[in-house]
Amino acid sequence: MITSLAERLEQKGYNRALELVKRAEERAEAEKQRATHKARLKTAISMRKKGLDLLQIPNPRLIQPRYNFQLAI
Repeated sequence: MITSLAERLEQKGYNRALELVKRAEERAEAEKQRATHKARLKTAISMRKKGLDLLQIPNPRLIQPRYNFQLAI
């Protein structure tokens, strides 16, 4: 069975080191959550901007295609 660093320190009685390791793990988890929230926020803002851009076009069918390709049958 593989034990974590925190568990090994606790078994040996290194209380101060254990506290430091636990704090570091908590900080790492908090930073991970902040990064996740930041990425979600950036995605939401980007999607919102794209949605607003689409709303500025009164009718999407009015957009002229750059090239008019027709299939020759």
